[in-house]
Amino acid sequence: MSERKNAIRMTIRTDNYTMENLEYYLKGDLKGYANGLIEFSNGKVHEILFRFYDPDNGESNQLVSIDYGYENPMVDEYWGEIEAEITKSVKGVIEAHLKKNKFPITAEQAFSRLKYTSGKRVHSFIIGICLSGADLDFDRVDEIIKAAASVNMLYISNELGAALRHSVAAWDHLYQEWIYLESITEKTEEIAR
Repeated sequence: MSERKNAIRMTIRTDNYTMENLEYYLKGDLKGYANGLIEFSNGKVHEILFRFYDPDNGESNQLVSIDYGYENPMVDEYWGEIEAEITKSVKGVIEAHLKKNKFPITAEQAFSRLKYTSGKRVHSFIIGICLSGADLDFDRVDEIIKAAASVNMLYISNELGAALRHSVAAWDHLYQEWIYLESITEKTEEIAR
């Protein structure tokens, strides 16, 4: 399967530059990155690379490079704005995956609300063709919650269905999907009202 089949395309237009068919990769070698071409109002075109999430290589939501940007004075002038626009667009794409009501929480709030089983495991759910679940060990839960919190993709979910209502919903960057972690209902209801 080609990487392009694992990408979401976005277009960003401003008075000073346009990025058409900017691709945010869900899987493959470029997973967690967006790349494409940017055309500035002065007619110069450059390839860009943006990192949404790849902690092994640096901070999230960073414009990594604009090829040959040193040749165009507009690159330095609009670097921060470009970074902010791509961050907003990529976050919007991912947030669209969360279908119902969501209530932002911090990592600390999420950890305090999780329903732990013996062995400090947490039951999780994934929405696919059907609802499926598995018990995750604490290290995996810790990784999911901290990564989701670092990019503000951590919520209390108030979706329909007993299994998902009042769960902690976190964007799992490893598998590029929403994962719902079983929580103590009484501790989450006050947020999800």
